[in-house]
Amino acid sequence: MKTYSAGGWAVRAIAFIAIAAVALLFQADREARTQRQLAAQLPAGLGGFADERMVEALAFLDPAAAFARAQALLRQRPTDAHNLGLYALAAVEAGAEGEAAEALTAAARRGWRDPYTQVTITGSAIAQEQWEIAAQRVDALARMRREQATIFAALRFMLADPEGRSEVARRLPTSEPFAAVLAEFTRANADMGAQVAETLRLTHSSQPPVSCANYGRAVRALLAQGQAIAAIEGWPRRCASDGSRAVDFAFDDNEEDPFSWTYPPGAGVSIREGDAPGAIDIRNRDLLRRQVAYRYLTLPPGSYTLRFERREGAAGPAGTGPQADLNVLLRCDRSGGNAAGALAEGTYQQPLSFAIGADCPVQYLSLAVSQGRADNVRITID
Repeated sequence: MKTYSAGGWAVRAIAFIAIAAVALLFQADREARTQRQLAAQLPAGLGGFADERMVEALAFLDPAAAFARAQALLRQRPTDAHNLGLYALAAVEAGAEGEAAEALTAAARRGWRDPYTQVTITGSAIAQEQWEIAAQRVDALARMRREQATIFAALRFMLADPEGRSEVARRLPTSEPFAAVLAEFTRANADMGAQVAETLRLTHSSQPPVSCANYGRAVRALLAQGQAIAAIEGWPRRCASDGSRAVDFAFDDNEEDPFSWTYPPGAGVSIREGDAPGAIDIRNRDLLRRQVAYRYLTLPPGSYTLRFERREGAAGPAGTGPQADLNVLLRCDRSGGNAAGALAEGTYQQPLSFAIGADCPVQYLSLAVSQGRADNVRITID
């Protein structure tokens, strides 16, 4: 049996302790990835997650310390796109612009899936008005569904510039995520309606074409923001459905068309096609009045009369509940600078006459009903 001297045991004990300490150190470094407070307690230069977190924390507070940590990162993982992006940030803050540019170029080649790299390159491209590169990187972020705040900030800069709008328009036909994020941006930035509309207009003759569904998302966002004039400019004629050309109630299964009838879901409310073309049957089981349909119209200036017609269904009225009152609201969209107030409003009892002026290019029409039923309801405006 092999024996060990006391000195040999001591050496091995020290080695075991050292190995355990190193293991614990690197375990703590891994924990620093999710527990940022650990990063400051670990020694610099490991080239791991602690250094990564400290570069992010110190880049603007202590550029020299951040640069040293970033150099340690690259020694351990020289081709990682995220580390290259962090190195570029630390380098430019430390005054090493040349090294920052080299790192950023390397990160750009490798980092399509790294959000930090995309954010860094997007900011650099916008600062230099390199709109094609900026649009590529915003598209990449949109596909990753990351960094919405950065995407929105970038779009504000890009859409404010004619060349930036052109580059956004070039990417919309081939990128569903970019089109979706543009609609989200539109909902959150009402003041950018005109720029969004111009961007959409630039795509009207693009090949391949932008899908009507993607136009619909952005145009609905414009309408919801009261930007109906911009919505009309952005909506291509080829996407208009039969439901948007006539005022009749219709279930044309074209949810893409923001100018056709919309039937919002509601508790206790049901709507179905009536017995006659262009008619609907409505049931409202709620005690409160509920909106059952709305749409946007583009009636030209002139005088009009709005009429509702209703008649009993083929099954007759027995046991189907009381007759519901029809409540109508017709008003101008506010984006044209027209006077406030409704063109027609209230419980429908007789035909409603109204006039539309030149400052009212888009109108909003809403129908609500009280508790009860309304069979074969038809609407006409002439």
